[in-house]
Amino acid sequence: MARPDQRGPAAPLARPDVDIRVLPSPSGAHGGGNGEFKILRFPEGSNEPPLFYGEGYLGGQYSAAPEVVADSEERYAAIESSSVPIKEHLR
Repeated sequence: MARPDQRGPAAPLARPDVDIRVLPSPSGAHGGGNGEFKILRFPEGSNEPPLFYGEGYLGGQYSAAPEVVADSEERYAAIESSSVPIKEHLR
């Protein structure tokens, strides 16, 4: 039986709506190396543009500038294409 501290981190693996991915060490530097970032999207019909939110060592930053959002989407796509599902990584 697993110890209690080992069950917690594995719990999301059983959820079908959670996709945990891992960047293998050999993949090197990636576009997320400057800190955590998110692309916030609003429901259709809200007329709100997508927003970029990023955190770095100096704090957080929001931007609705289309070029910033597009750059973030490209960085996310590059990170995702270099990553593997955690279940594949753990094999």
